[in-house]
Parts: sequence; structure tokens; C-alpha cells
Amino acid sequence: MRVITPHEVKYEGDANMVSVHCHDGDIGILPGHDRYSVLLEYGALRYYQNREIYRMAVFGGIADITGDTVTVLTTEAIWPWEISHAHAQAERERLERRMLESDDDMEIQRDQVLLRRALVHIEVSSGGLISKPDWMERE
Repeated sequence: MRVITPHEVKYEGDANMVSVHCHDGDIGILPGHDRYSVLLEYGALRYYQNREIYRMAVFGGIADITGDTVTVLTTEAIWPWEISHAHAQAERERLERRMLESDDDMEIQRDQVLLRRALVHIEVSSGGLISKPDWMERE
């Protein structure tokens, strides 16, 4: 599996299974999957490596699946330890308040996008593995 942003290769390594968030919901990808490409929504990318589950926030893009390879091209990918859970919660609350008080449709639509980002940050940074795993320290 590879996760690539315009600025860096965020992850390149093995995965036993990959799950990405698409328009119609989540899709799980196992080795040997048929060739397939899918548009990604804002959401959590999960990959399973041995008995561990790793997550990262992904904000749109494309997942290209070819047999045993999943390549994710996205504008932004963020590991859980790069996210401040408290900041994401505060941002969610601020945006929800602002949307309730606003009469401007364009402002509400912009805040809805920002709220979705905050919710993905909260989901990815909640529970589970949040510190860097040992294998990442060796890179």
C-alpha cells in the first residue's frame, strides 16, 4: 500500500487489508482484489498489518487498486499523532455554534466542510494506536 500526497509519500509498506471511505460508504480491499479505482471522501483510511490496525485521516482523492497494490493519491493525509484531539473537539463545537447563528448559505456550506474535517480528525485521533509504532521510528 502507498499513500501519496502532493508533498510526500505518507506511507509505503505492507498491509493485510485496507479500508477507505468512499461516497457510498467504506470499501475493504484484500490482496488479489480486482482492478478498481474509487473516489475518496473525507474519512479514515484504515490498514491492517499483522494484528495491528493503523489509521490516518484522508481528505479526498483516489484509491487505485491493482491486485496486491493499493495506491491512494490524496491532497492530505494525517496520522493520529499529528492531530490534537482537544483542538478538533473545540473546532467542532465552534463550527456547530457558528452554523446555528449564521444566515449566510455560503458561510454555512464552508463551515460544513470544515466541520467534516474536524469530525474526521476526532474519529482518527480517538482511541487505539495514537503514538508512532516502533517500525516508524526506524525510518
